[in-house]
Amino acid sequence: MDARDDVLETMFALHYRRLLRYAYLLTRGRNAEDLVQEAFMKALRKWDRAAAPETFYPWCQTTLTRLHLNSIRRGIRERRAYERHGQDDVHIDPESSDPAIVRALATLPPRQRAATVLRFYEDLSVAEIADRMGAAEGTIKALLHQARQKLQIELGPREAYD
Repeated sequence: MDARDDVLETMFALHYRRLLRYAYLLTRGRNAEDLVQEAFMKALRKWDRAAAPETFYPWCQTTLTRLHLNSIRRGIRERRAYERHGQDDVHIDPESSDPAIVRALATLPPRQRAATVLRFYEDLSVAEIADRMGAAEGTIKALLHQARQKLQIELGPREAYD
């Protein structure tokens, strides 16, 4: 095992759970583990060994977002069974496990859901979301606005803005 493998193994240990939570929210639980593993596989092949460790999570998150959106565009869903590792391995952080919110997020179209999860669960700025999703900031603002409107209908006025 070389130094690059050691760095990637450390990055995996540090970021796997957080990326898994993000993927779970993004995909409504469908193939979340597979998506995270695919993002890590891309990191293994492409992430620059000279890159700063603090860029690893955003790089993987961007890769994960693009993989998910691309799979939807191509109609590739459910490539592998989500249940492979059991229900206990994939769950939302206890702070954000309100089933009503998870159900409401599931009603959003994929791009709105991705922008919303990045903004309100990952606490990214509009500029960072635009970078992760490969879209213009104005597009992200529109997606967030549309998502808020839909969430307000689903959750009621107070919860949509919490």
